[in-house]
Amino acid sequence: MIERLIIIAIGYLIGSLIQAGYWLGKINHIDIRQYGSGNAGTTNVMRTLGKKAGFATYFLDAFKPALSCIIVHFLFGRDCDYEMLLFIYSGLGVVLGHNFPLDETSDIKRFLEKCGC
Repeated sequence: MIERLIIIAIGYLIGSLIQAGYWLGKINHIDIRQYGSGNAGTTNVMRTLGKKAGFATYFLDAFKPALSCIIVHFLFGRDCDYEMLLFIYSGLGVVLGHNFPLDETSDIKRFLEKCGC
């Protein structure tokens, strides 16, 4: 049970910390969330920074679940009979991290700070 929670946390951190549109905006010295729709997603990045940055955002966001599965495989799944279930848990964590990222305004971040994490 504890390994499942660890795997969800790993997926959450990968989904939360690798925000491709945000980092591509930082490379170009802008905050992408203050342009266009205010979202750091592929469409807004493509409209603001161009097609190359939009495709990079798309592929980096699509690579997050694969990266999470690779990490889970090397940490837990080599001799595990239920490796595919662990991949599903890591994918769930990535989706949660992507949709509810840790940032300055995150309620989760404030909750973890109060817990002393």
